[in-house]
Amino acid sequence: MMIASDSSSVHDYAGMLGDAGYLTEAITPDKLSLQLIRAHPGLFLLILDLSFEYDNGMVQSVSRFAREAALPLLYLVDSTDTFLIEQTEAGPGDGYIFRDLPGEFFLATVKMMQGRFLKIHSPSIPSFESEQGHGFDTYFRLAPSGIFITDEKGRYLEVNAEACQVSGYSEEELVGMRILDLIPDGAHEAATAHFASVVETGRAEAEIPFSRKDGERRYWSVSSVRLSDERYMDFVYDVTSRKQMEEKLVASEARFKALCEAPFGGIAIHDKGVVLACNDGLCSLTGFSREELIGMDAFLVIAEEQRERVRQKIEDQESKPCSTEGLRKDGSRYPLRIESRNVLYDGRRVRVTEFRDITSRKTAEMVLQDSVKEKETNLRELQHRVKNSFGVILSLINFKQDAANSESVRSVLSDISARVRVLSDLYCLLYRSRERGQVALNEYVEMIANTVRLLSARIAVRTKVREVQIDAKRASTIGLILIELLTNSVKHAFVEGDSGTIEIALEAEQEDLVIDIRDNGQGFPEGFSLEESTGFGLALVYGMAAQLKAKLECLSESGIHYILRIPAPC
Repeated sequence: MMIASDSSSVHDYAGMLGDAGYLTEAITPDKLSLQLIRAHPGLFLLILDLSFEYDNGMVQSVSRFAREAALPLLYLVDSTDTFLIEQTEAGPGDGYIFRDLPGEFFLATVKMMQGRFLKIHSPSIPSFESEQGHGFDTYFRLAPSGIFITDEKGRYLEVNAEACQVSGYSEEELVGMRILDLIPDGAHEAATAHFASVVETGRAEAEIPFSRKDGERRYWSVSSVRLSDERYMDFVYDVTSRKQMEEKLVASEARFKALCEAPFGGIAIHDKGVVLACNDGLCSLTGFSREELIGMDAFLVIAEEQRERVRQKIEDQESKPCSTEGLRKDGSRYPLRIESRNVLYDGRRVRVTEFRDITSRKTAEMVLQDSVKEKETNLRELQHRVKNSFGVILSLINFKQDAANSESVRSVLSDISARVRVLSDLYCLLYRSRERGQVALNEYVEMIANTVRLLSARIAVRTKVREVQIDAKRASTIGLILIELLTNSVKHAFVEGDSGTIEIALEAEQEDLVIDIRDNGQGFPEGFSLEESTGFGLALVYGMAAQLKAKLECLSESGIHYILRIPAPC
C-alpha cells in the first residue's frame, strides 16, 4: 500500500508493482485506518511518499498504524534530500526507497521486504485446512508471490495464480508435478537439499534456478515452511532481474577494477577531496604509497599555487580536462592533466579523477613550436631577400631606362619596371601579412595605383576599394592584369599634353570579385576590337584572365571602361 498526499506522485511506482504482479493501492494519509489494512489480508508493506512535503504528524500517524498492524514501513524520498533523511532516520521507519535510483532497485527492495515479512510471519501460519473461511484462502489466491503446497514427497497439491504466472504452467499442469520437474538438471542437488532442510527443521530459504514451461531459465527466491508432516508451503517470487543486476554489477566491478589498475594513468575516487580509493598508477605517478594516499587530500599532489583553481573546477563539477602542474612526494614537478566525473560509490555520489603525466606531450609541443618559429623565421628571411632582389632588379631597369637613347626602348623598360614593381609590392604585402599566403587585395590595388601615378603627373588616379582577403597566387595574376590595363590607359587614352582621370573600384558581388577600371580619355579608335587586337599587353591580359576563369568586358563610351569579374576559386 502506497500513501501519498498526491496519489499521482506514486502512479509510476504503482504501475511498476502492478507489472511485477503485485496488487497495489495508493491512498492519501487521511484515508489510512486499521480497518482498511485488515481489509487487505495479503498486505505486507506500507510505503509513505515524503518527496513533496514533510509533516511530522502525518509520519507519526502512519507509523502508528504500521506498528499496530505489524507491517514494515518504508519512506520514499530523493537521495539528495538530506533534510528529510535527517528528520526520519531516527524514527520508526524500516528504511528508504530513493526516487532517483533505477526501477530495478525499487522492485528489489519491495521483494526483499516481502521476504522479510514472510520470514517473520510464516511460522505462525496455521494449517491450510484450518484457515478455510478465515481469510487465508483469499490471501492464497491473491498473494503477489507464487505459493506452492506440496506433500512429503515433493509433489504439488495446490498452487495459486501467481505460481502459474511465474512458472508458465496452468494449475492443472502443475498439480501432480514434482518440485524437480521445474528445476534444471544442474540445480537438482540444491533443490533436494533445500526440501530436506524444510522437512528436518520446519523452514528454509534459498535462491534456486528454475525452468519455465517455455524453456527459459530464471531464478526464484523460495521461503518454505512445514505446515504438517504431509504438507509443506513454498513462497516463491521471481528474482531473475535482481540476479541479472548482480551479475552485471559483478562484471561492472571487474571492469572498474581493471580500469583502475590500468597502467596508463593515475585514478583516484575522492569525496570533497579526501581520497577513498586509488590505483597503482597514481602511486607510481606521485611517489606516494596506496596507504599514504587513502584518506589524504587529493589536491596535495597538485602544485600549491594551482590547487585552489583546480579545486574550484572540480567542486563546480566541471567535466572538461584541466592542465595544471603536479607535485610528487619528492617535491619534483611535472605537467599534469586531470579530468573528473561524478560516480556512485558505496551509495553516495563522489568524484573519480584521472591524473595523467603529460610531460612527453608538452615536450613534443615545445619542439613543434620551436620548429614552427624556426620555419617562420626562415620564411621571413627568404621573403626579405626576395624583396631586396626585386629592389635590385628595379634599380637596374631604371638605370638602363635613364641611359637609353631610344624612346621606344625607354617605353619598353618602363612597362617592365611597372610589372616588376607590381610583383615587388605583392611580396611586401606577403612579408607584412599575419595570415600566411593571404594578402589584402584592397591594399594591393592601392599600391598599384601609386605605381601608375608615378608614370604621369598629368593623370589623376582615384580608387574606391573595399577590404578583401585573397590568396597570393591569384593576387599576383590580378596585379599583372591591372598594371597592363592601367599603363595602357596612361599611354593611349589621353591626347599628349592633356590631363585626365582614371578610376579604379573593387567590389564583392555575392562570391565574385568585380574590378572596375575607367578613364575619361578619347576611347578606342573607330573600328577597334579588343578581342582582335594583336598587341602583346592585351594578349597577356586575356591569357591571365583565362587562368582566373574571369570574364573581361570592355566598353568605349566617354573613355574606356573595363569590367573584370573574377569568380570564387573552386
